[in-house]
Amino acid sequence: MNSFTKHLMKTPIITTRILATLICSVMLPLLTLPVLAATPAKLEVQSDLAAAQKFAKENKRLLFVEFMMPNCGHCQEFKKEVLSSEAFVTYANVSLSVFICDFTDDKKMPEDASKLASEHSVQYTPTILIFDQEGKKLLLRTVGYQGTPPEKIIANLKALAEK
Repeated sequence: MNSFTKHLMKTPIITTRILATLICSVMLPLLTLPVLAATPAKLEVQSDLAAAQKFAKENKRLLFVEFMMPNCGHCQEFKKEVLSSEAFVTYANVSLSVFICDFTDDKKMPEDASKLASEHSVQYTPTILIFDQEGKKLLLRTVGYQGTPPEKIIANLKALAEK
């Protein structure tokens, strides 16, 4: 038995309990802070177009609709470089209502999303449609992704929101 263990055995139980409480309530939470800080924020995406339109209107946000396909290289690059970037996620989660629609099979798409794609001649992915806060007036339509940095996309979205 080492000297520390002998000392603990002589220490009154109340002191040991205080020490254990201190370690558990103060020290252990501090150890998890770097892990929590390193966890990236997640982009908040609405479950369907109607929910995204409602959320945009209720919260006075632009409606951001992306038509994509999982096997599309440009879509994957856009997701990795923009949609997953800390800057975009931070901005989008407070300023946009986001809906992402899988455009792989238009027969399996929800009817409202299919109608929207048809109305705006969506043929290629990724196609991004940005609507006003009412979710009705198209402010921007862009097709493809050519490496535009998230910061520039955010600046463009902020400019649209101010109109």
